[in-house]
Amino acid sequence: MRTTRYIILTILLCLGGISPSFAQNHKAIENGLIDAVALYNNSQYAEALAKLKYLASADPTNDAVFYYLGMCSVMTGDVENIELSLQEAVRLDPSNYWYRDYLARFYNATKRPELAIGIYEDLAKDFPRKSEIYQNLVNLYAQQGMPERALAVLDEIETMQGPGENLTMVRYELLMNMKKPKEAYEALVKYNEQFASAPILSAMAGYNLSQYNDSLAMTCYQEALACDSDFAQAIIGIAEVYRERRSYPDFFETVNGFVTNLNIDSYPKDRYL
Repeated sequence: MRTTRYIILTILLCLGGISPSFAQNHKAIENGLIDAVALYNNSQYAEALAKLKYLASADPTNDAVFYYLGMCSVMTGDVENIELSLQEAVRLDPSNYWYRDYLARFYNATKRPELAIGIYEDLAKDFPRKSEIYQNLVNLYAQQGMPERALAVLDEIETMQGPGENLTMVRYELLMNMKKPKEAYEALVKYNEQFASAPILSAMAGYNLSQYNDSLAMTCYQEALACDSDFAQAIIGIAEVYRERRSYPDFFETVNGFVTNLNIDSYPKDRYL
């Protein structure tokens, strides 16, 4: 038995399967990375960056080192090193979602949305259940003037997680930008048939006001306030209906109630006044 163990150990050592120096070096790299991350979390970015650069040269196969090297470079403003480090982290571990997501965010922040779109399209194939990927794609497609693609992605999101208030508002805005107001309004109505929502009802009211249907707009605003009595957009909308009708006593009563409502933030009040 001893002889057999000795032979196996000898073979493993010859093949590099067990190497004390390698194990020690690997441990040192991992400990160094832990120290660097601690420095990063403590906002000691220059110190963390110096340690990470050393670790990257000591072990150029450690994807986590390059990822944090990129993160530190963001905080120190080393734009060139951000890209190189994140690209290397992705190359070393292409299966890591966070590496690819952060690189896509960097591309978008540096005005290269086409590269970000490419990454998110690939991520959608590899992680088809992560809804945030599709949400990022919707935003990027919309920014790049590709509303049809954005709408297709919205359909995928709704298939995965069902209809949502935010998704419906995004769909409404996309269709309005595409000069399809009737389809946009129908999207709001469809959601409203299933769920009560102050933002959706207020958007419906705004659309009806644009069509000179102030009676239906008023009804929608009142229904919105039934959902949320402090919803600023609906209160302002009602005030505007009164103003356009020249019903000034009702207008001033509504505005005074809006301004003195302590449950409503000051920003919409300042903006309206």
